[in-house]
Amino acid sequence: MTQPPPYGPQQTPPPGWGPPPGQHYGPYGPLPPKKGMGAGAIVAIVLGSIVGLFVLIGVLGAVLGTDDKDEPRATPATRPTAAAPTSEPAAAPATRAAKPAGYRDGDYIIGEDIPPGTYQSTGAQAGVFEFCMVSTKPTADGVMPQLRSGNKDERIIITITAKDGVLSISGCEPLTRRK
Repeated sequence: MTQPPPYGPQQTPPPGWGPPPGQHYGPYGPLPPKKGMGAGAIVAIVLGSIVGLFVLIGVLGAVLGTDDKDEPRATPATRPTAAAPTSEPAAAPATRAAKPAGYRDGDYIIGEDIPPGTYQSTGAQAGVFEFCMVSTKPTADGVMPQLRSGNKDERIIITITAKDGVLSISGCEPLTRRK
């Protein structure tokens, strides 16, 4: 029959049992003391972190900084080519489609920049994150802030009053007045 140890799991072993204070043992005996990092290793970590941060900022700027909606890209089908002589009259150039009216990303003072009412968006803009958020920052006491969010193709509807203060839009297709 085996006897339980003289101490429990929350208790410390009696004096003299275990390694001396400050000394640690591995499977093959005492472990050597840990050495601190050298100055060269610290400099390499700091410089690597800074370079990595600049690369990340550059990549995000390249991805998020392009707005293909404003200018269509020239594809082989849309590139201007030399017109072949024909006997038919030349067609009028196609007019560019009008942008939908609405409120894009930004902060709007309700009553000054945007009138009170009910507004909707078709959801998040296409891109890296595809997340849309519309929120209010009330200026009146007792008025709770509103928050509406959605992904791509998730319609967002929000009703704002003058007491809602400021309307913030982020990552959404244009917010338009609901009829």
